Amino acid sequence: MDRPRTSTYLREFRWYRRSRLWVVPSAGAGAALALAAATLSVDHFLITGPAPFPIFGGEPETARTMLSLIATAVATLTALILTIVAVIIQLATQALSPRAVRTFLQDAHSHLTIGTFVGTFTFALVVLQQFSLTYDAEADTLTSLSVTVAFVLAVVSLGMFISYVDHIVHQARVTSIIDRIGNETRYAIRQEYPTEDERPRHVTGTIPEHEPSHTITSVNNGVILEIDVSRLMKAIARCNVTIVMVPAVGDFIPTGARLLEVYGDADIDLKALMKTVDIDAERSIMQDVPFGFRLLIDIAERSLSTGINDPTTAVQVVDQLHDLLRQLGTRPFPSGWYADDEGAPRLYVPQPTWDLYVALAFEEIRHHGASSLQVVRRIRSAVLDLLENLPEERHPALHRQIRLLDETAEWAFRSEAEREAATHADAQGIGSGGGFGPIVGEDDTASGVTQTEG
Repeated sequence: MDRPRTSTYLREFRWYRRSRLWVVPSAGAGAALALAAATLSVDHFLITGPAPFPIFGGEPETARTMLSLIATAVATLTALILTIVAVIIQLATQALSPRAVRTFLQDAHSHLTIGTFVGTFTFALVVLQQFSLTYDAEADTLTSLSVTVAFVLAVVSLGMFISYVDHIVHQARVTSIIDRIGNETRYAIRQEYPTEDERPRHVTGTIPEHEPSHTITSVNNGVILEIDVSRLMKAIARCNVTIVMVPAVGDFIPTGARLLEVYGDADIDLKALMKTVDIDAERSIMQDVPFGFRLLIDIAERSLSTGINDPTTAVQVVDQLHDLLRQLGTRPFPSGWYADDEGAPRLYVPQPTWDLYVALAFEEIRHHGASSLQVVRRIRSAVLDLLENLPEERHPALHRQIRLLDETAEWAFRSEAEREAATHADAQGIGSGGGFGPIVGEDDTASGVTQTEG
């Protein structure tokens, strides 16, 4: 198997493991079964000899009681942890965004904690059920490594529970959620937009103007989650064809809609091509960098709604979007064309543009936060910083945002003083920028001091 395909499978497995809550607990149960088999085998071997320290050597009834208590306590802690996760998911859905739930389902600490609890519970049950392997009824003696290991696992589970409570209290904060989404999006940017030194050879191509030889339609509906480029290129190797993907990654495709267009008369396996495109019910940041932006923007829009009215959260989102755009703006954007071993363009996948990212990052937040000085000033600060630090070819989309901010200030604020304040950049929204000087007139009512000319 070639390295790109192996890397793709590993990335798919990591994403599946993070997005499914049962994977790590199932692995914990399997590990517990293996550990129980090993310790019980040792117990059976040592039952006729002296028990080396610190193997449990107490009364059989004490061991049975201990194992029963461990199983009961760990089952209770597991139920409590799942309840905490369910409550936090419900609160996050209401206060942030329904799509913010994904961050909790992908939390590695939650997976590890539940996996430890499930493993401890499974281990205690197996040892309790196979207790005869550790007990010599004729000599009325008990030599049990298994009971000692169960005790250690119980102490570890208790520590994991305390650690998890501390972890979830901090991770449930909106700042932590925003930061986690930002970090995931930054990782996706590094994967999908490599630097000049890291990226493969740049190729360009032209989509044929004539009708395709074959059209592959979708057999079900859903969102384009990802496309396995290396597998698809391998499927069309040594075939003089050009493949054009119609929807972009992240687009919804209905049943029967065009998925892939094949240009060329070579005999290829159309079903194999279809299997290279993964369709799911929900988008993922894995190959879909705009979805990371969307998650952040949803949180900002919810915070700017009338019922919540929390512009500071929106400013924190703009902080992340500002950094993401700085990361993107210094990287070359792929053309969407992939070449074969001879350098001929064979596959085209639609790609988001820089203009799209800028519009996605700012326009909705600016619209929903038009009347908030804090939001419009922070957006202006971000845009001006991007203009100062990004290459000139990135500037047109940013200049458009400045014009839109100026227009927003004209219609969103009634007084001239507020409009003046709204046109000042401020890295904190309100806190580090200008535009809030005292109003000087014949009678300064704010200070109670009468000012005169001269």
